[in-house]
Amino acid sequence: MFKRCSLISIIWISLLTGKAWSKLEVSLTDATWEDGRASLSLEAKNKGDGSITGARVWIFLMNDSGKVVGNHAEWIIGGKRAEDKPNPDLEAGSEAKYAVNFKSEQAFTTARVTFSNVLGANTQPLNIRAQV
Repeated sequence: MFKRCSLISIIWISLLTGKAWSKLEVSLTDATWEDGRASLSLEAKNKGDGSITGARVWIFLMNDSGKVVGNHAEWIIGGKRAEDKPNPDLEAGSEAKYAVNFKSEQAFTTARVTFSNVLGANTQPLNIRAQV
């Protein structure tokens, strides 16, 4: 069974890092489910003047009635996907695309993305001010 969600979710995160102000904009551009796997495409833009050295997303998948049918956490900025493939920092003024794929036993109609951790320069934890 194939289920496709055409979602566009924009997450604005305002971050204060010392004297540098960072504004991270993340869009969920595509979300699909096929053969027990969820695939999501994210685009991130750093519109501030400080770099983002780490961002860990938490993705929740929901069915028509709003029940959570799957979830997954992953570092999309910083961290490592594999020992030989580190995720680069998101420098000020730059943008990047990320693909997140994981097992999901049930089809979903809605996906919600939130952040469990965001790090600025020198891996300093940042204050997340807003999420959608």
